[in-house]
Amino acid sequence: GAGTGKAVSLSNCFFNGHMQDDINSIWDTSKSMAQVGKRRGGTSTDLSYLRPRGSDINNSATTSTGAVSWLELIDTTGKLIGQEGRKMAMMVSMDIRHPDVEEFITVKNDLSKVTNANLSVKINQEFLNAVNNDEDFILRWPCHKSIDKDYSVGDYGVLLKEDDGSYTKRIKAKDLWDTIIESAWKVAEPGLLLWDNIINFDPTS
Repeated sequence: GAGTGKAVSLSNCFFNGHMQDDINSIWDTSKSMAQVGKRRGGTSTDLSYLRPRGSDINNSATTSTGAVSWLELIDTTGKLIGQEGRKMAMMVSMDIRHPDVEEFITVKNDLSKVTNANLSVKINQEFLNAVNNDEDFILRWPCHKSIDKDYSVGDYGVLLKEDDGSYTKRIKAKDLWDTIIESAWKVAEPGLLLWDNIINFDPTS
């Protein structure tokens, strides 16, 4: 695009920030992605800060449709912007600790859904250790929540609201890992971001 006089990006990839758990932030992020996309730039965002499906919200719906439901908005943004016959490059990520992560992992198994954006899961060492040791793993929102009580009892796969307003869900780590592997085999997604390695071996830090 250099020297053409067109309003195009001279870089390829842009992180448009985390979508915050607020309707204005969600639409502002989508708008930012559209602005970058129309200039031929690739875009990305992260859904980890959005509350999980079934959690309480303060509007007429009373409960949230979950973080993954907003993929439709992001994906539609990419489809509508388009770039001269090719798809707008988009990546969306989610923390492995998020209670909606299984839905995120498997959403593209339905080939009619999310046909524009690529999906990646942010994997941490805590989860990999739980997989290797065949242990339980506690999904939580907010994802940075410390797990400071005994979660060794109770049903698997049930979203629980804690006294502090956070949410947790007990799962088997290996079952979630197997879901990732099966989905990757079926539809080549999601990708994996080994997040601890990315942070610990960042040459700029």
